[in-house]
Amino acid sequence: MALDDDAIPLPNLLIVDGISSNVGHEGVDPERLRKMCATMLDTANEHIDRLQIIVTDNDSPPIDGIHRALGLPDTDRLVPGAPAVTDDGDQHLADDQAADGEDADTSE
Repeated sequence: MALDDDAIPLPNLLIVDGISSNVGHEGVDPERLRKMCATMLDTANEHIDRLQIIVTDNDSPPIDGIHRALGLPDTDRLVPGAPAVTDDGDQHLADDQAADGEDADTSE
């Protein structure tokens, strides 16, 4: 909608989550997934200055040409080592990081 009408105050952003899970992995599903990814890539290239498409998935894209910005294994956090701020304003590592042998008190 926002691409077709500049008067509509919507961001030109499309976020798709878990695309391969919703399509499937059997029979014609892999070809359907390739076609969906190719269509999104063509659309992104056609509107490169006006549209951003973000796709998250557990599987790598099945076609070439897609920029893979970030890969996160199950064991990684999106923001590793982000300190937690307490009511007194001090910053401390999260409890699970402190349990891994890291110093829980990072303020000096």
